[in-house]
Amino acid sequence: MKKLALALIYIGTILLSTTSYGQGCSLLVSKGCKTSVIQSKEYKLDSYTSWVWLTGYEHSGLHWNQFVSLYINQDVETYKHNYATYVKTYLEDEDEDEDEETEPTFKKYKEGTVLAKENFIASHGKPGDLMSITIMVKKSAGYYPEGGNWEYLQFSADGKLMLKGHQGTPAIKAACASCHLNVAERDFIFSSMMSSTLNWE
Repeated sequence: MKKLALALIYIGTILLSTTSYGQGCSLLVSKGCKTSVIQSKEYKLDSYTSWVWLTGYEHSGLHWNQFVSLYINQDVETYKHNYATYVKTYLEDEDEDEDEETEPTFKKYKEGTVLAKENFIASHGKPGDLMSITIMVKKSAGYYPEGGNWEYLQFSADGKLMLKGHQGTPAIKAACASCHLNVAERDFIFSSMMSSTLNWE
């Protein structure tokens, strides 16, 4: 039943992915932007569109009602585990296994894991122009422990760096990190969306 529900949740994602939108971004059946608008080779961001595409084009109330699309360079299994744990903990019917209340067991990401999130303005219920690209990089222990050792970067739609820092950086805290702090138990990654085209067994 859970697998069927997840497939239904993301059927709209598959339908959306056949249309072209955005500035320099043509949405393909199996991929988002054709090429990265980011020219920086740091963390191989110039090729992030070749990474694993975790989601389709998801409407996100957490991101100012934009559509978002998410990529990851490694540690896919951790994301899939945390997504499945999120679904089981927060989305399954309350009367299921109510006698077996256990704390969710989310996993932490490996050093070097990078997530790239494309942010599209909503236009007539569909993704419109690409607005920005947000990056989260798992740094080595000691980088900024209070924020899970994550570095945040944000690029404009034409690939220019706008923000860079950690959770303690005022601009980063205001734009990104204050929300991610609410999911510290998930290693600061929401893990609340995933494409049904991924094998998540």
